[in-house]
Amino acid sequence: MSPPAPAGLAAPTDEPTGTRLACYESLRIPRTAEIQRGSRGNAGVLHLPDGPAQRRRDAQMAVHAALRDRTTLYAHETGRSVVPSGV
Repeated sequence: MSPPAPAGLAAPTDEPTGTRLACYESLRIPRTAEIQRGSRGNAGVLHLPDGPAQRRRDAQMAVHAALRDRTTLYAHETGRSVVPSGV
């Protein structure tokens, strides 16, 4: 489990820079690992040659194209959720 986030990682403090960077890193690693897993999983899907498989993929992607389907990717601030409740 990550250590609790300081009140604000950018707020003035007497904490050593290394301590603050370690906290920031502990907050970022789980999310960046998830993003990387998703990217690696998409590698084969996003590089299909033209044809039936590519058209099926395009149709599926069109259904899920809304940004609201990607809130975990784009609505993020290290240390806290910025996704509105109910989304």
